[in-house]
Amino acid sequence: MKDFHQKVISFQNELKSEDQEHGFHRYKSWEHCYHAFGQSNIDIDHLALHLSIYLASWGMYRGSSFILEFDYKLNVEIVNIIKKHKDLYDISFEEFGEKIPIIVKLHKEVKAYYEETLKVYSKNDKVLKVKASETLTTKILMGSLGCVPAYDRYYKAGLKNCGIKQSFSLKGLQELFEYVSQAKINFKKTSKVLEKNSGGLKYPEMKMVDMYFFQSARKPYLSEIKIAA
Repeated sequence: MKDFHQKVISFQNELKSEDQEHGFHRYKSWEHCYHAFGQSNIDIDHLALHLSIYLASWGMYRGSSFILEFDYKLNVEIVNIIKKHKDLYDISFEEFGEKIPIIVKLHKEVKAYYEETLKVYSKNDKVLKVKASETLTTKILMGSLGCVPAYDRYYKAGLKNCGIKQSFSLKGLQELFEYVSQAKINFKKTSKVLEKNSGGLKYPEMKMVDMYFFQSARKPYLSEIKIAA
């Protein structure tokens, strides 16, 4: 991970480059959502709205996703669950290693709320089983607390390239912690640049880890597309 700083900053620079024309890049929804959850004066209803818009911007309200059937108030209870774990907000990488069991427990709570509470019906009025993907649930944790990477396509591909378990689990998170620990990353160096470029928002260290693995898999993929074109 010697290229950690370069990879993370390149991710943000691409966002800035694409954003220059209008200033409303969809990836900024993460910044707005994460910042909102760090404030003490924003009510739960508004946090649920922030969370829902962020999830929509990051691809969770599309295709056959069950949350397409509901409005943003679906996530009010998710916010209540998250608020009980506010001590996970902006944890350092070292704290992440200590709190892995708590993060796994929180993830199960979020997943259980969707799967055990909601009912979705087919065109024939049959009750369909709700399945909350780990992509959805981890994006929720990343957008609200910044305590764990979002397990989406590119992030998991980045893990695979490094021989790290790709599923969200106690063992998988422990493998991630051990792998990144060995790299002895200077998070403060990267944090200063990210904060300056984002207008003052302090990026959590686990967001940086997320950006690194995401970018390490996404960049080669985009290069292949350009070559093929």
